[in-house]
Amino acid sequence: MSDASQPQTEPGTVLKLLYGTMLLSLLAIALIVTGWIDQGGDKEFLIRTIGPLLAVILVIALSGRKFQNAPLPPLPMLAIALILTQVFSLIGVTNIGVALAAITRQIGLVAFFFLARYYARFPAYRNGMLLTLVIIGIATSIYGIAQHFGYDFINWQEHREVPTHRGTSFMGHATFAASVLIMLLPISAVLLLDTSSKFIRALCAIAFALMLYHLSFTAARVATAALVLAATGGIAAFVLHRNQSSSHPINKTWVIIGSAVILLLGGLLVNRAWQAKDSDPLGLLEGGMAQRLFAWETANRMLLANPVNGVGVGNYEIASPPDWNNPEQVRFSLYRRALYQPHNEYIETAAETGVPGIICLLGIIAIAISRCWSGITQEPRLYAGFLIALLASALDAAFLFPWQVPVSAVIFWVILGLIDGTIPNETAPKPEAAAPSPTHS
Repeated sequence: MSDASQPQTEPGTVLKLLYGTMLLSLLAIALIVTGWIDQGGDKEFLIRTIGPLLAVILVIALSGRKFQNAPLPPLPMLAIALILTQVFSLIGVTNIGVALAAITRQIGLVAFFFLARYYARFPAYRNGMLLTLVIIGIATSIYGIAQHFGYDFINWQEHREVPTHRGTSFMGHATFAASVLIMLLPISAVLLLDTSSKFIRALCAIAFALMLYHLSFTAARVATAALVLAATGGIAAFVLHRNQSSSHPINKTWVIIGSAVILLLGGLLVNRAWQAKDSDPLGLLEGGMAQRLFAWETANRMLLANPVNGVGVGNYEIASPPDWNNPEQVRFSLYRRALYQPHNEYIETAAETGVPGIICLLGIIAIAISRCWSGITQEPRLYAGFLIALLASALDAAFLFPWQVPVSAVIFWVILGLIDGTIPNETAPKPEAAAPSPTHS
């Protein structure tokens, strides 16, 4: 249903209970503890079960309301189409069980998108979702910082590539903790600037400082660089719209000074990430970038051989060996471990679901960015924050797979729902003007 077709009345008791359950579910998915550092099966289970269940309850609760006969807007349509491309990729798939697991996970993620999208039209409920995301960031960072200083209360299985001093936190991997933080930092900044509550502002300021500090020692180079670039772009969009639409434009001198400060602090943060990883600037000596390039080449062969429906969603690792190049074959003979993902969401989507799948994914990102750009005119700080979170995750996804990792994936889709569901102020129902009072001579 379109924005115009959604109900104008406040949610009733059932919908309020559903809203609270959704927020508790988000907290549970993000903060639930696993005993194995790289396994998130319990989080995946919650996404697959709770997301669709709550979405069904939402549909039932809204079934008695009247809606205008209007088509779905582009973003929800593409979210559904992405699932359909994954179903279509089952034709000739190597391992149907793995593919079905990936499809059910995506259904759960899209369910959270629709839930967030519905409640985002009500400012109080939207702010509640934003605050929940900030609380996730606080909890993640507090535990990550505790791990950094040697206080770890979870019996993690040790991982040679991810020492706990990098702050693995509840994510099981410091890199994926960073994938979460780069989306939540802009959200905390939005609430800090937009709320009138002193308590919430203080909470968001603390959250921002904790998350930034946690990010500084995760050694997540790509995520850190993505955040700095996204913040630069989001703030530039905010300034551009402000200067075009406001009678009090931001002084150019302050813009230059602010940009220099952002680049300086961002450069220090990025440099800190490289130092924590003990890496050369392009990661060439450690082979990280070369490994990605070889995997991207393999995924490209898979797409060219299966352009219509791909090799099947979730089947990259299983279907890739016949397309390995020589370096990948040598790597497997040395380490006896295949590369699970090509470390690029877009290339992997193309290889697994073909051209239709990658068109849907790129369309989702493009429309969400366009929605943020147009929304900045009405609610500048809110949509600038959304834009930064979206761009940071989209850039991160070009060198990693954050949208397949449970916590970062569900937060990404919730933010998409917030972006698409929020109604700009100028389109919200306005009270009728009061009739002029009669004058007396």
